[in-house]
Amino acid sequence: MTNENHNNQEKDNMNEKKIKVRTEKKSSLSDFVKRPLPSDEELNNFENSVKESGRNEEIEQNLSDIYKDKKGEMVDVSKLKIKAKKGFLYKMFRLIFILAFIFALAYLAYWYLYEANVDSKNIDLRVKGPESVMSGERFTYTVEIFNASDTEVLDMQLDMNYADNFIFIDSSKTTDNANNSWYLGDLAAKERVQFDITAMIIAQSGTPNPSQAILTYMPGNFSSQFQEIVDINTLVESHGFNVDFDYLSTALVGETHEVSMLFAQEDKNYINSFDLKIESPENIEILLPKKESEDESDLQIMSQERNTYRINGFDRKYNTQELKFRYRVKEKINDEEFLKFIFLQNVDNREYEFLIKNIDLQIMKSDLNLNLIINSSKNGEPVNFNENLNYTLNYQNKGEVTIEDLTIMLVVDSDLVDFDNIKDENNGVIGSNTIAWSKEQIPDLAEIKTEEEGNINITLPIKEFQERYIGQDLEITSYAQFSMKENDESDDNQDNRSNEIINKLNSDLDLEERILYFNEENIPVGSGPLPPQVGETSIFRVYWQINNNLHDLEDLLVELKLPEYISYEGVKNIDTGKLNYDSQSRKIVWDIGNLSATQHNVLAEFEISLNPDNNDEDKILILSQGAQVSATDTVTGDILSVESEATTTKLEEDEVANLSSDGRIAP
Repeated sequence: MTNENHNNQEKDNMNEKKIKVRTEKKSSLSDFVKRPLPSDEELNNFENSVKESGRNEEIEQNLSDIYKDKKGEMVDVSKLKIKAKKGFLYKMFRLIFILAFIFALAYLAYWYLYEANVDSKNIDLRVKGPESVMSGERFTYTVEIFNASDTEVLDMQLDMNYADNFIFIDSSKTTDNANNSWYLGDLAAKERVQFDITAMIIAQSGTPNPSQAILTYMPGNFSSQFQEIVDINTLVESHGFNVDFDYLSTALVGETHEVSMLFAQEDKNYINSFDLKIESPENIEILLPKKESEDESDLQIMSQERNTYRINGFDRKYNTQELKFRYRVKEKINDEEFLKFIFLQNVDNREYEFLIKNIDLQIMKSDLNLNLIINSSKNGEPVNFNENLNYTLNYQNKGEVTIEDLTIMLVVDSDLVDFDNIKDENNGVIGSNTIAWSKEQIPDLAEIKTEEEGNINITLPIKEFQERYIGQDLEITSYAQFSMKENDESDDNQDNRSNEIINKLNSDLDLEERILYFNEENIPVGSGPLPPQVGETSIFRVYWQINNNLHDLEDLLVELKLPEYISYEGVKNIDTGKLNYDSQSRKIVWDIGNLSATQHNVLAEFEISLNPDNNDEDKILILSQGAQVSATDTVTGDILSVESEATTTKLEEDEVANLSSDGRIAP
């Protein structure tokens, strides 16, 4: 029998047995007993199979987890990006960041637990005092400390760091050390302590003087000290008086020269005496000062030490008090030298400076002393358009021999003067911005003996203002120079020029006043009869227009005093500032204050009225004597003043009114 047939027979026999098992109704136990037991080899194979199957499933499960993204979807392995492993620097910066974060948390915790709970801002320190004072004026700082917290404050100590020119005078509370330290002890919750410090400051005008108050204290429930600091700044607005220096800017070697100081006190002045120290180079000798006559000054001068003098006796009853200092140049070392005038006040053996003035000198070495003066001033004073410059040239022979054939020339370096209208009685030779005189024009210049002197006087008008001047730095520079016949004893190194004077031009401030019944459009802006009628009220409109182009102005004020028979009816329009009427002084005042050069043609309008009586019949009455405008030029420092023309009932500026009225009061 073949193997295939044998296998088929065995399968058939097994099928038969299976059928029999299913059909027989025997217990499962008997069935189990009859089953053949597996061999050891079969058991080992079975266990290996189970383990292999479990491992494969675990691997598949792990790979599936690895290749899934955050959404649970499978990742395309071909597109995976491999990230580089973090290096040392990354780990170091990460560590630094973590440490910084921990430190910040610790600081915040400390601030919250200690600082925030203490809340030093609940300790309120204030120092009240004036923002500005006069030099030498007594004033008061009021120190106030308020404990706004809910806890007691212990061991309070206040220390003041004063400005350099601060002078302590007194305090309402006793100080502990050097007048700048106070132990204030303890302060209960919601209580305050206050005291005053009296002092003064002596310093230069316009200088800030910063001080500082430092309060040190300890809260009652804490063991650390805290501080509150307050800054105080007091400005010195003025030293109380004006001083003008008048001197020649040239100094001839060997000659004695004067520096004149004119003192004028302001409304408030707390400095009645001071020390004046004059610093000079070694080649300039300071001579004893002198004052003017007793009728013009109460000044007292006492010499303190070399070139230092005590000045007493300021008195407001004088408009000005003059003091003259003299000096002499012993030799010429430099072309230019300067003298320094230092004004000091001595308090408790300490000197405080409040004014310093330098005088620049041009040192000249010449046998001829030639000086130039303009408008009676040796220095350059501000001038106005359409005014005159009055020149005086003074010459004197300071040498030991006679000067022959002297020629003097005036140089005016500016096109602002009108040489076509010069006034010169000596008929000098006019050149390009020059005019010269020799013995042909002035015979005395042919020979000038030792110590002999003379003067040349001329007048040069300044041109009127022109729009092309706007934006320019306008000034007139003048000086004189000379030439003479040489002689054997003359020095080739001698100087031949006078002092130089620079006159700055003031701004072109102008005031136009018009009083109208009809305006430019022939529309009535007034009311009542025209011409004015006895017993009837006529109202007129007044127009003020300020014109200014060159410089900014300060303290600009327009004033008009009304006649007794004129009434003020009120303001109608104003561009800037305030316009008020004072019934006591009968003055209309337009207070503008500061005015920029860019503000052109500033206007104000108001109304006035007239009710004539029988005595005014057939008369022409004055409505306005003319308003006056004043201001300070911020560039030149000069005080400007301009007055408008008077206006009558003829209404000179009203063309329409002039057609129907001659201005006489009608019955």
